[in-house]
Amino acid sequence: MRLELAERLRCPGAHTPTPLIVVAQETRARVLHRAIVGCAVCGLEARIAAGALTFPTGLRLTGAGAEGAADAATLDRLAALLHLDAPGGAILLTGGYARYAAALEAAHDVHVVVLDPSRDDGREARSIPFTDASFRAAAVDAWPAWLLDDLTRVVTPGGRIVAPAGTEPPVGARLLARDDQEWVAASEGGSGGMVELKRLKGGR
Repeated sequence: MRLELAERLRCPGAHTPTPLIVVAQETRARVLHRAIVGCAVCGLEARIAAGALTFPTGLRLTGAGAEGAADAATLDRLAALLHLDAPGGAILLTGGYARYAAALEAAHDVHVVVLDPSRDDGREARSIPFTDASFRAAAVDAWPAWLLDDLTRVVTPGGRIVAPAGTEPPVGARLLARDDQEWVAASEGGSGGMVELKRLKGGR
């Protein structure tokens, strides 16, 4: 996980929004490879191993990973829907969109977070484990209720949200276009404007 994104982690537990405390154990080229992550409010403890953060419930966050299969036309379409017209910032991907992570990161100079909720056991109400307006855009096709309800909070206002045509935009998202494959909406939730990722002091 990129250091810039690690500083935006928030506890997903059902309590007052609280930043997670990250104790780095191994960092290389500004990527956090090993760390202990904890919440001072609920006592949650999780670990980052090989760059991936896994919560006790099974929720998992990873980076772009290896290059996935993506033809140029499909990649260009997704980049256009996400409005990746300028470099910088971070995007959130889930499900089938995760296979485009490495290609999007390389071609558009953005940081990509892949969220895998498939192993989440649903024991508690929770939220996406990032602070408000952490992402400039998101493409999602894994839709547990808590992810759908929280999506517009973590995408900066005006940022794009893309999902398969068979789903509906969440509350706080304004539909921009829809075809037989996907819809694209603009987030109206969250707080603040475009998030600028900045270097942490002491990072390598």
